[in-house]
Amino acid sequence: MLFGLAVFAALIVGLYYLISFYLSSNNSYWPKRGVSLVTPTQAATIWELLTKKKTLVGVDDEYYKIFKERGVKYGGIMEFRKPTLFIMDLDLIKQVCVKDFDHFVDRRPIMIHEPVIENMLTSLEGQQWKDVRSILSPTFTTGKIKRMFQHFNSCGKNILTYVTKTKVPSSGDKDGSYTVTIQDVVSRYTVDVIGATAFGMDTGALKDSQSIFYKMAKRAQQFEYLRMMRWFMYFSLPKLANYLKLEVTNESWKFFTEILRKALKERQESKEKRDDFLQLIIEASKGELASEEGDATEDAFEKDAQLNNSKSSKITLNDDMAISQCVLFFVVGFDTVSSLVNFAAYLMAIHQDIQERVSEEVEKNIDEKTGNIEYDSFGKMEYLDKFVSGEQP
Repeated sequence: MLFGLAVFAALIVGLYYLISFYLSSNNSYWPKRGVSLVTPTQAATIWELLTKKKTLVGVDDEYYKIFKERGVKYGGIMEFRKPTLFIMDLDLIKQVCVKDFDHFVDRRPIMIHEPVIENMLTSLEGQQWKDVRSILSPTFTTGKIKRMFQHFNSCGKNILTYVTKTKVPSSGDKDGSYTVTIQDVVSRYTVDVIGATAFGMDTGALKDSQSIFYKMAKRAQQFEYLRMMRWFMYFSLPKLANYLKLEVTNESWKFFTEILRKALKERQESKEKRDDFLQLIIEASKGELASEEGDATEDAFEKDAQLNNSKSSKITLNDDMAISQCVLFFVVGFDTVSSLVNFAAYLMAIHQDIQERVSEEVEKNIDEKTGNIEYDSFGKMEYLDKFVSGEQP
């Protein structure tokens, strides 16, 4: 019995060192090229990641701090034996992302062969990425966003109704004040906004405390240990993970995929047109996305960021690719937008003077007849823009 346990322990230890040797065997890549190297273990150990003491974003932050201390403009990191360039200097970033873009097209590789993920713009590489990006770029122009601005106003009124009617009395307060859990409110509001602008759907996140959309949006952000281990397998041993057909998505991703597939089919059959991202995707996939007033035909990036020695594949968006972009829009936008609004609400709560100035500026730009904020008026709110951008007002 004891001998068996000893052998098992020895195998585990041996396997650990074998994997460690394998993952570090390519660490000479950057030093050979005269580039400063930071190894993954210097930023975070696997144990810290598994126990959630550090996040993937936190690891990048550690890389940044170490390179900053070394005073270098760029450095090299190894992500499971894959060399990745980490740039610190803003001018160099601009050079890489524009003038030298042809040599730095691809993002961090994602070796996951689940259709909803591998068809996303963030997973595509090379000319395929360029082709899909060219199709999608017109969907984010000023004129197209202006078409969806009515949804922002509608959801804005919904959050006002929710906050004023969903009152939880504060304990010990006799002045009629009440408590609002801002993180929950903002998260629900974000689901409503993205649901309306991306899917053309009323998710009911603010109206219904048991909204399935809200539950699934929260579920999409959860990384339990088993799911983290599957991601780890794809990054460290992608061929084995694909052979085993490990799934890194959960039921929430399947929920959004099916909802979108149904909505896409209904929209195509009925030929109904709405002012949302799904409609723009449909028009883009058919080459019917017409230019509108305020749309730029080709910005500086498009002119400079050309892929030399490549022939465009003239790719078209099929249903699977269109759905993947919509899921990406929702999943990526949910946490980032809600976090920004949460921090903004917190800062205004502790800095009453800023809150008053923001409120005054917004009030001045509300249309007296409709009670809405028009897109053109929104662009004139200079103080609000500086506040959200983190600039000194």
